[in-house]
Amino acid sequence: MKTLIVPTDFSPAAENAAIYATDLGIAIQADLLLLNVVQIPVTVVEVALTENEYEEMLQEAIKSLAELRAQLLVHAGTAKITIRTKVVVGTIEFELEQACKQEKPYLVIMGTKEAGSTERLLIGSNTLYAARNMHYPLFIIPQNMKYGGIHHIGLACDLETIYDVPVDKLQELSKLFEATLSIIHISKNKAEELASTAPLHLLSHRFKECKPELYYSINENIAQGIIDASDKLHLDMLIILNRKLDFFQKLFHKSSSKPLILHPVVPLVIMQSELV
Repeated sequence: MKTLIVPTDFSPAAENAAIYATDLGIAIQADLLLLNVVQIPVTVVEVALTENEYEEMLQEAIKSLAELRAQLLVHAGTAKITIRTKVVVGTIEFELEQACKQEKPYLVIMGTKEAGSTERLLIGSNTLYAARNMHYPLFIIPQNMKYGGIHHIGLACDLETIYDVPVDKLQELSKLFEATLSIIHISKNKAEELASTAPLHLLSHRFKECKPELYYSINENIAQGIIDASDKLHLDMLIILNRKLDFFQKLFHKSSSKPLILHPVVPLVIMQSELV
């Protein structure tokens, strides 16, 4: 049985991601694990809490998580789905990593909000940390996005190497959702586009169980080019490989790419490459 881990801080964006995960779980027959981390101070400038204050926070989190679980089961209606809950004290980074080691999830599903407050930026930083460091596929759900099925999946790649693309995992996703798969490459100029033609076709031939469609485009702003492609292709899921020190991080380090992660226009999956 597949497991979807859904970290939550009980914010509207996290609640929406949990609802999305519930509908997704029903569609692919996966269990849900709702995870809340009661965070401990990590720097000396943060105010230490007493043991009683921690216990109060822990009990409040347990109550809130139980209420969220009940809400999701009502949302599911007559559909069959198992929803478990887990509350831990620690840091979101460490506890999420530990939960993944134990559960080996099919996907980790997190919501993202619009910027505009310190709290929202903190949630954004958690999502960004997970996007950089997650060893399991991270599924980032835009605020207010509702699950309507996954019919078209897009893979954005830079073609520096075509042999680290997790072909089997991508074919598995395409088959699971009975979805069209498109490979998206954005070039900065015509020369780069011409140079990408052969690698794109070579990558396409690595897929044995499905025949991906190829999408080329030119845009000096790579992040914007990916967003435009997602809109033009009407994607239901956009996948980016989290290569260490490679395409994703080079893209991510530019300020123009942050909206792609913090405010994706479609559900965004950050996936590990085969070569790390």
